[in-house]
Amino acid sequence: MNFIYNVFLNLTMVLLSPFIAAFLALKKKNRESFSERLGIISNYTLANLKQKPVMWFHAASVGETQALIPVLREIKRLQPGYNIFVTTTSNNGKKRIIRELPDVISHACLLPLDTDIIMRGFVKKIAPSVLVIVETEIWPNLILAASKRRAPIIMINGRISRKSFGLYRFFRFFFKGILEKFTVLVMQSEKMAVRLKALGIRDSKMIMIKNTKYSADSGSAAGKYEFQTGGKAVVIGGSIRKGEEKNVIKAFAPHSNKAVLFFAPRHLNGIGEIEKMIQKSGLEYAKWSEINTKKSIVID
Repeated sequence: MNFIYNVFLNLTMVLLSPFIAAFLALKKKNRESFSERLGIISNYTLANLKQKPVMWFHAASVGETQALIPVLREIKRLQPGYNIFVTTTSNNGKKRIIRELPDVISHACLLPLDTDIIMRGFVKKIAPSVLVIVETEIWPNLILAASKRRAPIIMINGRISRKSFGLYRFFRFFFKGILEKFTVLVMQSEKMAVRLKALGIRDSKMIMIKNTKYSADSGSAAGKYEFQTGGKAVVIGGSIRKGEEKNVIKAFAPHSNKAVLFFAPRHLNGIGEIEKMIQKSGLEYAKWSEINTKKSIVID
């Protein structure tokens, strides 16, 4: 099954190559991020990483990196003899971890494409002493390559959504083999553990613990800020998707004298456009990282 997976990935890369070329031609930052997707890492970074054993942590995006923050702080305190290396699936996740933990992590980059050749080479270069995966980022070639190097593989904040569970159950013969490579699976709840057991995973591999995402404290001034709203109502615009921003701002504007809006977009790459919309509406605002007592706050 892993052979079929790799054939599918390689064919997809070939078919998408014209679009990838156009994407790379558009912006310099696209080329920089794609080099990371190819597993390219500087000799200088590798030399620094190899000065100590490497603990490798992988998270998907901003939410998952948020869950990592308290974990990494505590590990750095308890295990200063390790270099902490972090990969993320999204650029926003990478930016968040670099911004929040500059003195904790040794290096952060985007996770390379999960093809056999790229991932085997990348794992060999990093040579992790342990691989820790947040939630259920199941990248078969990453897990298999780490397993072949006999690195313990740990899942924290483990979760399997109903949709993913249906997929994993359908391809149980494949995913069971991948999940069996984990040394320990730390799951968010009993429900998640039950789903793993339904896939054939042994109880002895599983531990249940609360979601670290809700223990996270960014450590920034914004994270410690106590909002004084003067008795005004608080309106939460949470997980707002592209195209919904105007409606939220339009609905809030007539009530801006008696309420405060917390605007939390689902994806952060549209923050600039949201700021323009708020400015056009005439509302005062401040970003979370530039917190103030204004009418609206965009959480970035």
